[in-house]
Amino acid sequence: MQRGKAAMMGIFMHPLLLLLLTVQVQSSQDKLYNAATFEYEPKYIENNPSETMKENAKEYEKQIELVSKDKAQIIVFPELGLTSIHLPSRPALSNWSMKVPDPKENIVPCDESSSNVHEVLRNISCAAKTHKLYVVINLVEKEDEYLYSSNVVFSSEGKIVSRYRKYYRFNEFGEFNQSKELIATAFNTSFGTFGVLIGADILYEEPARTLLEKGVKDFVYPVAWVSVLPFSRNYQMQLAWSKAKKVNVISAPYYPGSKYAGGIFLGETDDGPHLSESGKASSSFVQGEKRISINDINESVVAPSAKNCVIKNNGIGRKFINMSHFKSKQINSDNDTWTEEHGDVKCAFEVNADFSAAKTDLYYFFVYNGKYNVFGEKCCSFGTSVCAIVKCNSKSLLRCGQVGLSLVPFKTIKIKAIYNQREHELNFQSTLHDGYSEIPAQMNSTKLPMGKMQQTMVLSSETPGLVAFGIVRKFFEKFDPDSNSNDNANNYKMSTTDRVNNPDDICTTELTNNELVFSPTSIYPYVLSFIAIILLAGTCVAIKSRRQILTRIAIKCNS
Repeated sequence: MQRGKAAMMGIFMHPLLLLLLTVQVQSSQDKLYNAATFEYEPKYIENNPSETMKENAKEYEKQIELVSKDKAQIIVFPELGLTSIHLPSRPALSNWSMKVPDPKENIVPCDESSSNVHEVLRNISCAAKTHKLYVVINLVEKEDEYLYSSNVVFSSEGKIVSRYRKYYRFNEFGEFNQSKELIATAFNTSFGTFGVLIGADILYEEPARTLLEKGVKDFVYPVAWVSVLPFSRNYQMQLAWSKAKKVNVISAPYYPGSKYAGGIFLGETDDGPHLSESGKASSSFVQGEKRISINDINESVVAPSAKNCVIKNNGIGRKFINMSHFKSKQINSDNDTWTEEHGDVKCAFEVNADFSAAKTDLYYFFVYNGKYNVFGEKCCSFGTSVCAIVKCNSKSLLRCGQVGLSLVPFKTIKIKAIYNQREHELNFQSTLHDGYSEIPAQMNSTKLPMGKMQQTMVLSSETPGLVAFGIVRKFFEKFDPDSNSNDNANNYKMSTTDRVNNPDDICTTELTNNELVFSPTSIYPYVLSFIAIILLAGTCVAIKSRRQILTRIAIKCNS
């Protein structure tokens, strides 16, 4: 909802939705651990940060106690789950923050009576200690004059054992500072080692690559995801990343108002994913990994990004990429094929479907290769390539991938992509069903001569309700320390009152005329122009009428 609605309501509280999911994970040493995750829409009390955070912390404490009765050993809460996404501008953001002790200090906030320890930290620490489980939260951290979006991990003794500051401020809801370093962060438990991620981390190469190279196979992931259709819906992207990296992801999403926002994703195993359902719990056995030393993990890594941009949001609404920039062909027959090249990617499609079941449904083959990012990163220069079949609302291709009922059954699909393999890239199958679930498919890769790679994706069984089905590849440019960055967010001080360095302004100046993300705001200039024309026409009519009246008066006077 928009902040204006909150103002009208005084105290704005979303209907509380808390989705519980627990999974039993089996380690290589035959040990089990129960992981719990929550989808949660926080309470928000307008202009009252203290009460907002206290109310949400109370909910955390209650749910920690609840899952402890199910023998859960670790629980993950969403990004911005303590504050909500309704954060103020920079000058007032400090009121929503708290200081977080360095994990190296081995502090248990529950045991600290000092006023320097925030009440929320103390209470959650006590809940973790009392119920003997690990707790992962996200909050606004204050250090000197800087404000960070940070994940904080409490051990089963209530000790702060890990702190991870957000580095990529993509689709952000607050005017946070960027962490001075990107730190690959992990923490140890008696039942395994967990990497720490947040927000848009899975859209980037680091810090996940470093954590994976060190042997981390389990990740905790608070997230407030902004879906960009058709290839980056929250559930869809998390599942694809978990499968591509062959890891377990405990995803705790900020509730976005639709089902299947997250859950526990189990990599390539047949047992999963375990999706959150309101009021229901699910458990299963999965092969995990043994503990590893984290002494060599928590280190600064280089983020290979050419630009560090900031995109700020006001809500968790869906966005769409404008696919008119892609090469495309409408699927016109039940048996259709198409082969097309774009840049260094070549896509070949073979489809068998029954379009007589829904003659008005529009499906297209799409091919793309370039620097526009299909995940909605409007001003970030990462490259992507796509070979996909997508359902569109109209031939304008502005709102492709919108989930809705489709009666067209696809019997067989085969997509083949051939491209130049790069050192830094992420490849995955991206599928979306109109029931918000994945579409079963198999994908295999074959190395070809001359540094090329061939990937083939095949539909597993006949499927109605297809929304998106394809191979998506993201390749990362190497970091250029001499590149000029327009991101001045680190110039923010708590006393800042001018808006010259607003990240929103930075980002909009970076946009080109071929902006991919479509939103209602993109039509504002046309609406304003239309209104101006109407007003001008009305003025001309009024002037003409006035002249006619004056002329009649003059004639009458002369007579």
